[in-house]
Amino acid sequence: QMLDEAEGMLTELPGSRSKSNVQAFIERARGILEVTQSSNACDDNFNTALTLLPTNANAMHLIGLRALNQGHSGEAVNPLTRSLLLDPDYKGVYVNLGLAYLRLHSWDRCITVSMAGQSRHPDE
Repeated sequence: QMLDEAEGMLTELPGSRSKSNVQAFIERARGILEVTQSSNACDDNFNTALTLLPTNANAMHLIGLRALNQGHSGEAVNPLTRSLLLDPDYKGVYVNLGLAYLRLHSWDRCITVSMAGQSRHPDE
């Protein structure tokens, strides 16, 4: 309900980059809620978030994570890689991309991504 209220407030604003950013956040949040309710509607929400803000590393990560959790490791690689390119400080993407490569038996790529994550975040 709060997301609907937030979106309702946006209708009063003229089109702007900020409005698209907030709409992308709302769609991403809706997608996360849909995932927790075991709904496939989250895919539409995540894709809408990307349409509104194509540089949305979070939405890209969630699309990849969704594919990974559904057992589609090959489909997860592209969105996870794109997320990492958009935000190389996003720690979770290193882990999930490494896991995708591990499941695909791409050992060298798994090691490369894991070592890059360790290098980027040595204290964690």
